[in-house]
Amino acid sequence: MKPFDLEKAKAGAPVVTRDGRKARIVCFDIKNEDYPIGVVLEDRKGGEYLGCFTNQGRYNANDLEQNVSDLFMAPVKTKYYIGIYRDEHGRLIPTPVSDEISHTERYATTEEFVTVVTFEVEEEE
Repeated sequence: MKPFDLEKAKAGAPVVTRDGRKARIVCFDIKNEDYPIGVVLEDRKGGEYLGCFTNQGRYNANDLEQNVSDLFMAPVKTKYYIGIYRDEHGRLIPTPVSDEISHTERYATTEEFVTVVTFEVEEEE
């Protein structure tokens, strides 16, 4: 997982806990020197609770151990599409990979449409 980045979080980038639970930052200005970030955390039963965090995304500023609730940047996934067509000889032809489904339709007038394949890739920074 990518380490917590305060500036990206302030810009609206999604965050998660160390153990992968959803976390929603609601403020960065709590009047507390050690814990200025207010976060709504998903609990293990699907409910939510409030937590306060350091500017480094730590759940406990004084604990040297890692905590399952420490914040990290959420993985960013991009969806991609490949159109599959059949040519006049019956061979399957893939379109180039695209992040826009409309790009898979460019063969529609000359080839027989079979399906669109979708997949997601976790993007690197």
